[in-house]
Amino acid sequence: MVLHCRMEKTNIKTGEVESHLKAFQSEIEINLEGKNTDEIYSEMLKTTLERLATFQRSGTNWIFRSVVNLDIHTVKYKPLKVSSYIPLPEALKCKTAIINLKKY
Repeated sequence: MVLHCRMEKTNIKTGEVESHLKAFQSEIEINLEGKNTDEIYSEMLKTTLERLATFQRSGTNWIFRSVVNLDIHTVKYKPLKVSSYIPLPEALKCKTAIINLKKY
């Protein structure tokens, strides 16, 4: 999950407001057992918001203004099947460190 926020900071001397986009990202979550996605989403959001709060407390004087967008990327896991075979490239085929089993 990536949270893109608009952050602002005011220059004390000039009064000029500086505005930038900042991205806060959670850790990648793997869900192979079919866990409740609402729980996973809640944990990822909590982590992302904690990182935002830590950034604001770090003394940078940046203030959160708005959420620009929220990206959640999902990928369907498709494991290789037993019948799958991927031939090795010639450079790897001659090495004795790799075993590439082929179903007959």
